[in-house]
Parts: sequence; C-alpha cells; structure tokens
Amino acid sequence: MSRPKKLCFPQLELLETRIQFHGDVDPGNGNVQQGTIDDLDIENARLPDLILWDDDLLGFNHLAYLDSHPETGRKIMRFSTAVPNVGDGPLWVRGADVVGEQQDVYQVIVMEDDSVYEKLAGQFVYHAGHNHIHLDEYAEYNLREITPEGGVGEKVAAGEKISFCLWDFATYDLQIPEAPEFWKFTDCNRQTQGISVGWADIYAADIYDQWIDIEDVPPGEYWFETVIDPFDNLLESNEFNNTMITRVVLGVPEFAPDALEGNATDAQGLVYLGDQQLNGLSIHRPGDIDTFKWQSTKSGTVTVDLTFDHTLGDIDLYAWTAEAGIRVEKGRGVAESNTESISFEVQAGQNYYFVVKDLMGWTNPEYSLTIDGPDLDPDSLEANDDFASATPIDSDEANFIDLSIHEIADRDYFTWTAPRDGRLYLDARTRLGESFAEILVFDADQQSVYQSDRQQQLSSITFDVLAGEQFYFQLKPELDRRIADYEFRLNFLEIEADSFEPNDIFGEAAELDLGTDTVTGTLHLPSDHDYLLWTAPATGEATVRLEIPGSPQKQMQFRWWEDGEFVGGNTVDGFFESTKSVVEGKKYYFEVLSPLQQTVSEYRLTINGPSSPVVTEVSWGRSATDINISLADLGESNRIPFDDVDHVTVVFDRDVVVAQDDLQLHDGSDESITVTDFQYSPEDYSATWHFDSLVAGQYAITLNDSVTDALGNALDADGDWENGLPLGDRLPGGSLALALEVQPGDINQDGVTDVADVNLICSAIDFDLMFDLTADGLVNRDDHTYLLENILGSGAGDANLDGVFDSTDLIIVFQAGQYEDDSEANSRWSDGDWNCDGEFDSADLVFVFQQDRYSAAAIDGSHRSDMIDQVFALMTKSSERTRRAFQS
Repeated sequence: MSRPKKLCFPQLELLETRIQFHGDVDPGNGNVQQGTIDDLDIENARLPDLILWDDDLLGFNHLAYLDSHPETGRKIMRFSTAVPNVGDGPLWVRGADVVGEQQDVYQVIVMEDDSVYEKLAGQFVYHAGHNHIHLDEYAEYNLREITPEGGVGEKVAAGEKISFCLWDFATYDLQIPEAPEFWKFTDCNRQTQGISVGWADIYAADIYDQWIDIEDVPPGEYWFETVIDPFDNLLESNEFNNTMITRVVLGVPEFAPDALEGNATDAQGLVYLGDQQLNGLSIHRPGDIDTFKWQSTKSGTVTVDLTFDHTLGDIDLYAWTAEAGIRVEKGRGVAESNTESISFEVQAGQNYYFVVKDLMGWTNPEYSLTIDGPDLDPDSLEANDDFASATPIDSDEANFIDLSIHEIADRDYFTWTAPRDGRLYLDARTRLGESFAEILVFDADQQSVYQSDRQQQLSSITFDVLAGEQFYFQLKPELDRRIADYEFRLNFLEIEADSFEPNDIFGEAAELDLGTDTVTGTLHLPSDHDYLLWTAPATGEATVRLEIPGSPQKQMQFRWWEDGEFVGGNTVDGFFESTKSVVEGKKYYFEVLSPLQQTVSEYRLTINGPSSPVVTEVSWGRSATDINISLADLGESNRIPFDDVDHVTVVFDRDVVVAQDDLQLHDGSDESITVTDFQYSPEDYSATWHFDSLVAGQYAITLNDSVTDALGNALDADGDWENGLPLGDRLPGGSLALALEVQPGDINQDGVTDVADVNLICSAIDFDLMFDLTADGLVNRDDHTYLLENILGSGAGDANLDGVFDSTDLIIVFQAGQYEDDSEANSRWSDGDWNCDGEFDSADLVFVFQQDRYSAAAIDGSHRSDMIDQVFALMTKSSERTRRAFQS
C-alpha cells in the first residue's frame, strides 16, 4: 500500500517550533545526589508530567494512514506520537555506565533549590532504524477490542517499538510556569535527553517503527491505545494520565482520488476567494486529508458547509488560520446528519484553511464543500457581462486595472476596432495564488476566433489585425472561481522576440555558456520577463551589468537569484551594475523585466565572472631519457613513436586540488593500468602520474577532478583545439578524455611505420631526442638501426623494406637518379643514403656491402650477372673519391 500523504499532520509547521540552540542543559548548582525514590524529598521536587497530546486537527496519537511494512510488505497502521511535558520541571535523563550493549540511564530531578537528584530510570539502546540512541521501555502501542458496552477489551495487535529518543521537538504551551522560551534538549545523539516544560517530543507517522502490524486483524472498529512510561520507570507528578485511547476502523473501502488530490497542505497552491461550490471530492483512503486554502477579500462572516452521505463513511470538517506564526483553530464542524458546518468571523486579506478528514480512518467516495464568505464588489466597468454591454476600447493601447470576477457567472466583455494594421497583444494578469483569467477573442459576428495561453498568473494572446476589423474580448475565470483583482492590457507589438524566447519563467530560463561575456535581448511584450541562467565557473566576485543602449529614460528591473533563492535586485533607469560573491558550480538566475510594462528594443547584460582553471599543457614522458612530448607536438593524432612511455604531465594555469585517483588509464581491451606514483608541484601547477611503461597499442586516459571539481569542462575533449588542448565550454564539472596510441617508429604520426619514418629518423640524427628509440639519451645510428631491425624487421640497404637487401633494392635506389649527382644533401635513405650523410654515393654502397646482408636470390640466373655488371660498371665510372673509398 502506498502512503497517501507526505505528512500525517501537514499543519505541523504552525506549531511555532523554536529552532534556536541555547547550549546544553545546566546541571543545576553543582549539588548532585543519587539514591532511590524513598530518599527523595517529593514535596520539594519539580517533577515532570507527561501526557499524550490529543489534537484532532493535528491528528497526534490517532491513525495516520495505512502502509506496507518496509521489509516484509505486510499491512501496517501508521500513527504519530506526541508527548508534551506539562509538569513543574523537565523530564531529564542522562547516560551513565555501559552494561553490555546497553547504557544505564538516570532520571535527573530538579529540586526547588535548583540542586538535582538522580535515580536509575532504565537503559539507553542504539536504534539502527533511527541511527541514534533511545530510552528503552518508554512507550507501548496496542490495538484492542471494543467491548459491547464500549469498553476496552483484549489486545489484538501491538507495536514493536517501545524505545524513544527524547528532545524538545515543538512548543506545546509556553504559558506553563518554568517553560523555557527556547529548546533545551536538542539532539538525539547526546548522552543527555529530555523534554522541557511546555515543550513536546513528536514522532511523525513516517518514522521507522511508528506502526502496528494489522495484516491478520479482521475488519472492524478497535481501540488504539498509546501508553507512555508503561513500567513507571520515570518519576512524574501525575502517574495516571499517561494513556490515551482513540477509535480506529479497519477494512473500509478505498476509492479513486478526486481531481484535487495532492492538496494535503494547501490545495496545490490554489487560493479560493469569495463564495465557492466544490463538488466531486473524496476521502479516498484511510488517512486522506484534504486542505483548502481560502482568502477573504472582505471582513465579515464565512460559513463553510460539508455535505456527504454519512452512511458511506463519517468525515469531519475543521478550520484554522495562522496568526503571528501560531496556529489558531477556528472551529470544528457541527454534525447534523449528512452535513457539518462552521461559521466564524474573517478579516480581509487573511488566509484560512479548511480541512476535511476522519481520525478513525473512515473513507467517503463523494462529498462537496460550500464556502459562503463576504461577497466581492463588482468592478467599476460593470455591467459589461455580454456582447451588448461590452466596454469600448478606443485606442491602440489600453490598460485596465482593479478588475474583478465578482461572481462565478460573471464575464467581462470589451469591444475594439483596429485603427491600423499590425500585430495585437492582449494579456490578463491575476495575483499570485488566485484563479486565472482567460481571454476569448470573438470577431464582429461574435464568433470565437482566438483563445489565450497561460504562463503562471499571466494569460496572453497575439494575433494579426487589419485596420477597421472589429473584435470582442471576453474575460472569464479559467476555473469556476471568483477573481478579486486582475489587470487587462491591449497593445500593438513593435519589437521582435529575442533568440532566448521562450524564457518567461524559471523553468524556461535560457542557459548562458559563458564566464565573461555580453548578451543582448529584448522585452518584446509589455509583460515580457526574461530569465537567464548562469553557472559560476569558479568561486570569486562576479559583476553583472544591465544597460539599455540609447534609451536611458526606460526603466528596467533586474532580479538576481542564487539556487532559486532571491538575493537582490533593483529598478533602474537604463543602467544597473551589481557585484556579488559567487560559488563555483552554483546556479544563478537573472530576471529582466520592465516594471512600467514597457517594451524594450534592446538591452545588454554583461557578466564579468571568475574563470575556472584550465589546462595549459599535457605531455607524455619517458623517464629513461627525461623526455616529454606535448599534445601540441603530437597534434590531434596523439601517436607516440616510442614504446616506453611511463608518465603523463598536466599543467594548469593556476593552483588546483588534484589527486592520484583523479587519473584513469585503460588499454585497448579496457583493462585498467595502475598509477604507481603521483606528484603535484604548486610552483608550476603541474601534476604528474607515473605508471609502468606502455607497449605498442591503443590507450584511453581520463582525468577527473573528483576532489574539487575545479578543472571543469575546459578539459572536455569536444570542441575547438588551441595549442593542442581541447577548449570545452570552460564550465565546472567536466573531464579530460584523450586517446593515446603508442606506435614505435611512427615518426611522422601517419599511423604507419614505414620508409618515410626511416627517412625522418635518418635526417634527425644528433638533434631530436623524440627519435631516441633506444632510450640511451642519444639520437644516433643506433636508433636508426633499432628502427630498421627491431621495429621493421629490416636492415641496411633494404630500400623497399621487404626484409631482404637484394638487387631489387639496388634497382630502386639507382632509378632514383641521385648517385653522386653533385647535389648537396639531396638524398634520403630510401634513395640510397644508407649512411645518413645526405648523399647517395659509393660510401653508402661500401657501408651496406660491409654489412654482408646482400642476397643474390632476387634476380634469376639469366639476369643476375648482368645486374651485378651494371652496378659495378657504375661504380668503376665513379669519381676518384669513390675509388679511394673502395681501396680503403
């Protein structure tokens, strides 16, 4: 079974609860005695007196609602428990010696001379369902039979909970002598607990263990019995007022909720005014509470009638109001057969609450509520209740105020003829909490053509008109309720809506993705409200400036909210500026409107706020050679040409809070790679994460600032790149997610290790440590050899990288036509420059043939000798320098 209401006593906030801490309980004048009851001077003791709070409206110690057990699913009856102290002194208990899993508890009794006396009163136990300590054997709950004579019969079910935490939850009656103005017992987790004089401890029905299991209890009426201090462990001035019994009924039918269901507190925020006839209502299940908020528009007498079929279930009517923050009950309905009625005096502008419920748990499928209050006065335009009596509007701009729908059947009519072509705007605004005024537009033939839309209290409509067209406008309540005060306005529209529309309510606020920037907008309607949402990217000062270029005579109103709470605003002529402290990640709403209901063709809103930390550099490193390669060097490919990368360094533009766990590294199989070490340098704002050397493959790295969220989406890899870094949207809450590919030897980062990389490393010898493939701190021929032999499985002379140096390679290099061509440094390794000196000459041939790698198997026998002859013919025609090279 689901819970019918969010609270069993929705008016609890009007109990004038004091939430002001005034320190721990004063233990008296230091004179503490311990003993038994026989040793106590009763006559001079200020003893507590605990009672059970019997309040029909608040429903304490009555059935609250039926529910399902949170663990077993069995049917349970929930209830609230309220225990005031009306005695001469506080109920005061304190923890003492721990005995096993329990702790002895002493009752502390204040004497007339302010000394205190202590007596053993029980044990404190830890209650897992409540997460704090309880006084054991404090309360007992029973369901008992009702005897034929109406007496209390046998027990049929009982509650499991007998322990309680004691504290000053709400005021009960501060007029009692010795009642403190502020609460004294403030915390269930303290070793000192209690209830002050004039205060009450309350356990709401939705708290754990506030139930009795009724799964096996037959339908019918029973006594619900609550007993406080059932074993007389506590000493009180009156031991005979600790029991309360109330009737409950089980097994009643349940029905569909009515159209207003959800009005347990204030009828969904609706305020009723004047006379009302509300039909088709129901108390659809046990514990259902219907509350109706009504505001009196005039002083006088209100009469409220509840009508229902008594045979289908008894229900009750209550009325209350709030005066100076205190609940004041105005009466309970007087029952006469199938009706209950309340009459009392009301004050103009005051809110009153009418409550329909039943304490026993009865339901009722249908009831009606009639509210007969002081009548509303007709407005100054009455009677304009039909087409014939419509109020004429003779201009292209009009504003009517102080209008009313003084009776449910009242309709206000206006007639207007368009003086020119254009786009017409109409709106009707009611006060917050009232019913809504709807606008219906009729043509000259009195046929309906348009109907208004509504946002909160504003109904509006726009449509095109032609000069000379006649229209009728009907204003009526959207709901069948009176309207005490509304405005009706007519204007031609001259300004286009801005790009943020619709953003006329909080829920439609246009989100601004900026740290420091200017936006422009318009107030295209007299009633236009622009809501803008800005999230602070960092903590600091933010200056917001609002201005109307070229229109200083127009008034603007600016309002500022922090996380939905109003923090300030002002009405200004053309210019406004405000500076406030903002907190990183918090949402700030800005509202722009015209208090004079003027349109504004352009306004500018500038936000100069603190920026979030951003990353200035990310680099991959190899500790063996102390080399780091930045993202700017790698480009968006993120390919690294060596295979012993063992750390990554991130540099920020300011000091940040970042930790080892903020980095996650995974390989291509999504296996996590452990971070072995972490350092952060506040001097240069760099953070370095170390891990075991990476082998060739794909990797994914994610850097989350889980500690402070300071890094922000500036690290988001989506978006534009600047200096090799992703810009993101520069707002808090993002992460840096990058892909990394380790591909040894891929010097040009084209995704393939091939002869082009061999050419590059050949040209890079002696000056670029990025090509130090052997990790010895030098870039030399060893790295070239490592690339050829260890990575490519090739060697010197193998120009086509097929793993064999043969005549095919000689054909390739000689066909390039660069052999001793007298051009300086124009040859590459793939063109025959196998010793990497920039020239293809005899020295390269000497170099490769001395490697003893030449294979004669590439050319078949009929051509092999010819090929060799051709090569040596070229060699013998070479310069004297070549011949000397061979002779050496």
